[in-house]
Amino acid sequence: MNKLTDKQAADWIKALRYEKAQGSISLAHARFLEVLDRMVAAEARVTELEEQIENSELQAVADAAADDYYRSMEK
Repeated sequence: MNKLTDKQAADWIKALRYEKAQGSISLAHARFLEVLDRMVAAEARVTELEEQIENSELQAVADAAADDYYRSMEK
């Protein structure tokens, strides 16, 4: 099986979107675009959740460091 380059894949998807806009797309290709759009949305959501997790982990570390600092100041 031949693999597409990123540019080839992007060009192919662009052509499919054009066909869809013109109303001349096959049902299989229309379904492919729907799945692709859902995958892109899911990837964006995963990235958002990863950033939230990273931020919360960083906040937890910062909170622990602040607690340690204030405890050391009390002594």
